Amino acid sequence: MNPAAGEQGSSNAPESGEPLRGSTDVRTSGSHGPECAAPEGPGSSGAPVVGAGGTIWARDYSLSDAKTWLVRRPKLLGLVAVYVVYFLLLDAPLWRGPGPYNDHTSPRYGQTCPATFFGNRIIVYEDNLNIGEAVAWWRGTFELPFRRLDTALFEGRILNAYPPMMTLIAAAVVPFCAEGVPQVLLAVLLGLPLPGLAYGVMLKRTRRVWMAVVLALALVCGTSVLPVLRWALRSSQVYHVNHVL
Repeated sequence: MNPAAGEQGSSNAPESGEPLRGSTDVRTSGSHGPECAAPEGPGSSGAPVVGAGGTIWARDYSLSDAKTWLVRRPKLLGLVAVYVVYFLLLDAPLWRGPGPYNDHTSPRYGQTCPATFFGNRIIVYEDNLNIGEAVAWWRGTFELPFRRLDTALFEGRILNAYPPMMTLIAAAVVPFCAEGVPQVLLAVLLGLPLPGLAYGVMLKRTRRVWMAVVLALALVCGTSVLPVLRWALRSSQVYHVNHVL
């Protein structure tokens, strides 16, 4: 190797703190050890900083930060797309105006209420057997107040025959809400998580945003999940709610 050539090549290194053209990494005119990382403080403005390892050209952001932002952005956009399509297709509880929310023949079911996603009505025993069972638990019994369709009659006692998931949820709420469950809580528990969970699972399995969006919408909006969700949020009936849970 020609020593003159080496000296000539070393003279091309920047001596005034100017950045190397075409470079995206942090460069230094001195050694390339650990001390070459851009220090905090004055270097955050993009000005050259003189450190122990030589002159360092500090940048406002690193290349890895930009890559992370670009990678995460499509995933978030995919999640937003799933929820936009989902809410557009979830017709009844979100867009319809006031009207009867059930067709059963009882004074309560003859009432009307605004059928919005975040409604203000309270779901009680007449709407859902599990809520009546939760109220009975707080009264120290398992017996329901009166006989309804889909209840069990055992030794003269009226009991709930459905799984207890909704009962456990209602038991945590009924003491504070007129022995019922607010519709808004039911909407949050049933209507909001499913699209996001479906998208997350599909994204983890496929690792492609567009495919995860298509499969999540196909699962939630292209199968019986959507009509069951719709009826669960409209009527709060026990079988629809338990299907969703």
